[in-house]
Amino acid sequence: MKKTLLILAVSMIAPLTALADGVAIEPGKWEMTMSMQMPMFPAPQERTYSECVEETELNPEDFQMEDDQTCVFGDVELEGDTISWSMECPNDMGVSRGQWSFTSAGDSMHGEGSMTTEMAGQSMEFNMTWKGHRIGDCDE
Repeated sequence: MKKTLLILAVSMIAPLTALADGVAIEPGKWEMTMSMQMPMFPAPQERTYSECVEETELNPEDFQMEDDQTCVFGDVELEGDTISWSMECPNDMGVSRGQWSFTSAGDSMHGEGSMTTEMAGQSMEFNMTWKGHRIGDCDE
């Protein structure tokens, strides 16, 4: 269960790195750290990973997830270097709803969000923060 929720959380922010035309972001290899808190966890769950970002900007109009994801983005706002949005993700057992925001300084970024997931009549909440910074050029 913990691993499934962590994967869900990562899937919420991973699409952000594939967007274009909006908030400036410097292409290259980035290190991202995500921290997720849930009432059922005694301590925040943290994960650090790196990935290559090839786009130069993030655009809320281009939010999308993988073809097999059914999430719908709404209430998207771009104000300066900050993007905020809501999302709703129906699934076989219920629906997940959340509010998110993301701020970029070009070579660093941070964001936060919260999600409520309803599964089989049960409701679970989690809060997540993430931060990242450019660590160099992408590996060839």
